[in-house]
Amino acid sequence: METINHTPFPAQVFESIDQHGQVSYVATLRQTFALVAGELVFSDHQLPLAEGISHFQERVSGSVRQESDYCPFKPHCDVLINATAHAPRSAELQRFVVRLRVTRPGIARSLPERPRGLSPHMSPDPAVLAVWRQEVNRLNSHPDPLEILIDKTLAITGRRHFIKKPRWVRLLHAVVWIAALSTIRFNPWRLSRPTPLRSLPLLHEYAYGGECRMNAGTRATPSLPARYHLTAAQVAAHPDASSDQAPLAHCVDENNPYGTGFATHWYVRAMRLQQVLAPQIEATSQQMSALQFWKMQHSYELNPLDRTNWSDPIGLVARPNTHPTRRALAGTMDDAFINGTAALPTDFSEAYWNCAPRDQQIPYLRGDERVELTNLCSPDTPGAIIDAHGNTVLHFTLPKQSTFLLLRQYDGVLATMNLQADTVIVEPEQGIVALVWRVRWPKTSTSTLRVCEFRARIGTNRASSVASSDAQDSSLSTMQHPANA
Repeated sequence: METINHTPFPAQVFESIDQHGQVSYVATLRQTFALVAGELVFSDHQLPLAEGISHFQERVSGSVRQESDYCPFKPHCDVLINATAHAPRSAELQRFVVRLRVTRPGIARSLPERPRGLSPHMSPDPAVLAVWRQEVNRLNSHPDPLEILIDKTLAITGRRHFIKKPRWVRLLHAVVWIAALSTIRFNPWRLSRPTPLRSLPLLHEYAYGGECRMNAGTRATPSLPARYHLTAAQVAAHPDASSDQAPLAHCVDENNPYGTGFATHWYVRAMRLQQVLAPQIEATSQQMSALQFWKMQHSYELNPLDRTNWSDPIGLVARPNTHPTRRALAGTMDDAFINGTAALPTDFSEAYWNCAPRDQQIPYLRGDERVELTNLCSPDTPGAIIDAHGNTVLHFTLPKQSTFLLLRQYDGVLATMNLQADTVIVEPEQGIVALVWRVRWPKTSTSTLRVCEFRARIGTNRASSVASSDAQDSSLSTMQHPANA
């Protein structure tokens, strides 16, 4: 099958195998827009399809910037915001909020039918007609309802620490604890005041998470009880087992291994920590206190394997493919998969391919969605406005367009197949918005496809259509893919 791209956008057709062994063709296309004064225009420099996972600042680990565009299918649309939080009016503040809001017009209100007379030649009753007009005016005075797809707010805080209270305070707590026969325990930690900040990258490194690790030979090693040591099998399976940094004890917050604020009781005691860096990115409804920090030190030791309520890392960027909420969708690694006779486990869920946080997965785009970013760009960004509270607000609307395939068969029959926009990546600092389109259809042994052509019909004032007239032929049949039907 020959592939021809009649669009100015990078595109590719490849084959994939699903969990049932079905071989399919997958077509994917990537569009790069420039944010110009709050409007989207096609960029002169179209970025290529992403061939793999990329991280921020060209690191090999840490927060994920984007994943490969060569995935076979996404059941929902991922909305990813790779941004930096900026304080209102660029002031130095201890804390502020950022917000992502995505909406689109809902179902238009239906107006009541105009009253009729008793016969076609008679006018309706004036009183009834007046009531009808009043109701129509009332409905027209209200805007059409909005469908809220995403409304997410995060709390941004300056640098701060969980600090142990003075020694004399802790001694007093110990006396009370002994006098109360161990029935009363006091929190020995306090949370320091945040250092004012102007901006903060919205990366998982600044949200709650992290790891506690002690290597063999660490000065604090003798004070670590043996029950916290890794077993010989665990050490042998560790990535650093053969290096001079082999771990003696190691535990990770799997929700976010790259974050900050995670500390176990044994680690704090062995390392004699007097302060721990606190998270700076939090959900507005779940901001951590010193009391919670103290309780979580002990809760991990009591239930180290109790992870039935996994949550996404706090942020707006992609979840790594190793995150527990995605690993659970990868299925059971059975013998067929391990031996290489099956491409995927039989219970693999295609929701695994959605990398956005679950509250940033929405239905496929239709082209009239409005994206509103609050304090997610600098105040001097072209097109941004300052609201009554000093917040920087940048909004834009995704364009209406149709991206499709024109399929030519050997017998001369033509067919079309629409691609779905299943990924949106917004990068306000770079002034870039990327849309990734995709469609999948089964490959059969009797396939008669000769040519697969990428075409697009653009419905915006700032870009012209790149679809040719034969792609608009109403006589073309439409090939429906089961997953998209």
